Amino acid sequence: MAMTYELQQEEYLPIEYRLGVETDIPYVANSWFLGNRNNHFNGFIDNAVYEVEQTKIIQKLLGQSQIFVANLEDQPNVIIAYQVYQYLGDKCFLHWMNTKGESNMFRGKGVQSRLLDMINPDNKFQLVITSFPRKDKLFEHLRYKYDAIFDPYFIMRLV
Repeated sequence: MAMTYELQQEEYLPIEYRLGVETDIPYVANSWFLGNRNNHFNGFIDNAVYEVEQTKIIQKLLGQSQIFVANLEDQPNVIIAYQVYQYLGDKCFLHWMNTKGESNMFRGKGVQSRLLDMINPDNKFQLVITSFPRKDKLFEHLRYKYDAIFDPYFIMRLV
């Protein structure tokens, strides 16, 4: 069941939150691949190595995880944000999150917080971040607000 919210800004854009579907995977995989390339650690990896290894990781995680999506209500194929996550025991592993960045129209509007509150209501599960965040400030926010921990070795144990 999709839920709808409106952004608090001059232009009101109704946003729908839903579970990801098969047709979302190409966009998610591509934006994850490109976005993760820009973090300070991955910037030093040779392009050929990054392409092979990161593709394996993304495919493996997408095969065993769920995707939660925020899209424009009247255009369900226009994804504005998403999270890739999985539950294991008492933990919610957040593998990747992305908000569309054209003109920063959707960033800083609470879209990712709403997604996170929906996949982990009332912090029922311990939140575990498995990818290197592009910004340290983001991880500090997740650690403070959601008591998140960082475990990049989770991915290494998969491959």
